[in-house]
Amino acid sequence: MYRLSLLVLFLHIILFTPIATSQSISIDSVDGLTVDGKLDVDLNYITFYIRITNDSLPHTGITNGFRVYSNDGAEWGATVPDTIPLGWKSWFDLIFEMNTFSNDGAGADTVGFGGASLFGTGIPGDFDEQAYTIRIGPLSFNNAGKTLFIDKSFYPPIGTWTWAGPAATPSWEGPYSYQFSGFSESVNIEVEPDTIKKDIYLADLPVVSDSFQVYSWGISSSADIKATESIDWLELVNDTGTTPLMITCIITIPDDSVTTYFDSVMITSEYAANSPQFAYVSLVIHNDATDIHSSDFVLPESFALYQNYPNPFNPSTNIQFDLPQSSMVNFKVYNIYGQTVYQMEESYTAGSHTILFDGSKLPSGIYFYRIITDDIDRSKKMMLLK
Repeated sequence: MYRLSLLVLFLHIILFTPIATSQSISIDSVDGLTVDGKLDVDLNYITFYIRITNDSLPHTGITNGFRVYSNDGAEWGATVPDTIPLGWKSWFDLIFEMNTFSNDGAGADTVGFGGASLFGTGIPGDFDEQAYTIRIGPLSFNNAGKTLFIDKSFYPPIGTWTWAGPAATPSWEGPYSYQFSGFSESVNIEVEPDTIKKDIYLADLPVVSDSFQVYSWGISSSADIKATESIDWLELVNDTGTTPLMITCIITIPDDSVTTYFDSVMITSEYAANSPQFAYVSLVIHNDATDIHSSDFVLPESFALYQNYPNPFNPSTNIQFDLPQSSMVNFKVYNIYGQTVYQMEESYTAGSHTILFDGSKLPSGIYFYRIITDDIDRSKKMMLLK
């Protein structure tokens, strides 16, 4: 009788005790991390690989949702879900679909994965594989230092912020948090010309204008920049935007008794490695055109080579330089391969001089101009844009 009771109890445990099922979901790896585990801000796309582990009975249905979001303004173009081809069609005979409920990169993007196997065994009981991918991008240029989160989400028709699980609600180790890396040091901004030097005659006053252009180079093709000044005689037009950006300086001289003006404009980009950069404005006011040659004209104290103007140019541009003493000047222009495309040598007296360079026979591109004297060797970059 005692043995029979034990047998009945054993059969009851086997037949009526539910068999536990277990499923876990986790982010297994990320395509787009730096060596220190941050999201690489210089990439266009980041892909997250999601692992499903099922250590018990097969599942004949599976529905999982994920939310991708940022709490400090990181931006991306879209969120795209996908499945890794591991035989889903054989495990889910009729359907396995992906749903995107929001994917515009604004606020919280929500994606879901759902499958049902009506005639097969479904996902195997010993399944332990990467099953889903979630890709975000294109990434914003200004994500450096910002944070991205991935967490569980709803999968309609449940309509709540929780799992709509399969036979058992899966475990989840999230939310996962990732920080974007700092901006690449290979991204820089450049101001051309870096100096605006003008001889202004009283007849041209009170308002004259000139301009300079801001470029960027590196892995990213553009940079958000802002120009600022605290000069009462200078107003900036189009002082914020994305490179390349042409900024115009409106010069208003209220007092013609002052004959020289010099100040700077600061150009900043939040993530450029060489920010800030400066553009300089140098003005000399003359009573008339003969003043520049008058006997009291002050000779330059040192050599100076100025940025060409206009720049970019087509087909000609002015290259100005100052000589503190008379000298033989060798002027050369090189292409980006270091080949000399123009050369002249001439004797110049002490003072300020301008060379008019004609690039009509050259193709568009970056060029370098160089001034060589007995004591000086200086060069700058310019752009021919036809």
